[in-house]
Amino acid sequence: VSNSMQDLGGICGYINSTECSIEDCSNSGSIRPGSLTTNDDFSGVGGICGASLMSLDIVRCSNSGEIKSFPGRYSGRAGGIVGILVGDAVNCYNTGSVSSDGQSPNIIGGICGGLSTYSTVTNCYNVGTVTGNSYVGSICGRANATGVANCFYLEGSAMSNIISGSSNEGVPQNGIGCSDSNETLADTEGSTTSAVSAEFASGSICYALNGNTGEGDLVWYQTLRTDTIPRFEGKTVYYDSEKDFYYNINDNGDVNGDGQVTIADVTALVNIILGKGTENAAADVNEDGNVTIADVTALVNLILGKS
Repeated sequence: VSNSMQDLGGICGYINSTECSIEDCSNSGSIRPGSLTTNDDFSGVGGICGASLMSLDIVRCSNSGEIKSFPGRYSGRAGGIVGILVGDAVNCYNTGSVSSDGQSPNIIGGICGGLSTYSTVTNCYNVGTVTGNSYVGSICGRANATGVANCFYLEGSAMSNIISGSSNEGVPQNGIGCSDSNETLADTEGSTTSAVSAEFASGSICYALNGNTGEGDLVWYQTLRTDTIPRFEGKTVYYDSEKDFYYNINDNGDVNGDGQVTIADVTALVNIILGKGTENAAADVNEDGNVTIADVTALVNLILGKS
């Protein structure tokens, strides 16, 4: 999407109506606006919605496309999900890059650029790179900490002081770039939390996004050893507190994925242990978090009907 209109989004540009919602939508296209034709820096660009100035709910939405703020003097706000939000963003994630040209002040966030007072961002995460010159946050560019809850971001994903054409390496940023009063905000427990790639891949972030449970009505899923991040489909993630590991319930030892559990799966499992095959969730037959010879025993017993 490329245009010089004031607000741009992958699903909608601008919403100014009460009781609206955008649910179960995704964007993979690039949003690259042209120069604004008006002298108004209150403009928004987002993977889902450019700007909402009334009550909008954005639920279970994702963005993987490249998002850029308006270039030049009037940069405005940009976010992976929404540029300007009056309302609530719940259970959303961004994997695309979000950036500005860095030539003027901007408010850039992995989920939301500018979050208004009394609005919220909850149970969201960002692993996309977020760069800009001014107010940059991996979750929100500008917001109050009380408006952001249970959100996670990839450590080192947000950088400020990035200026187009400069060799400046930038300054690492936290989950929220600044408060409504332009004060720097540190990450706080229950609001924004940084995590490394291994934590996202382990299933721990998926489990946390579901309220630290694998039971009931869930939103987030992740097929471990296949998905490196949580998604809206896949397998349920469980947590074993005694062994301190996250796991899926396996597909009954179907290691080779042919829909059957036979001696061929034993061969496939042995090859994985010997480094001759690709490890997958079904290979951890005894569900101890490791793929070892003990899984071969468990698989043989399963085939023989002994477990």
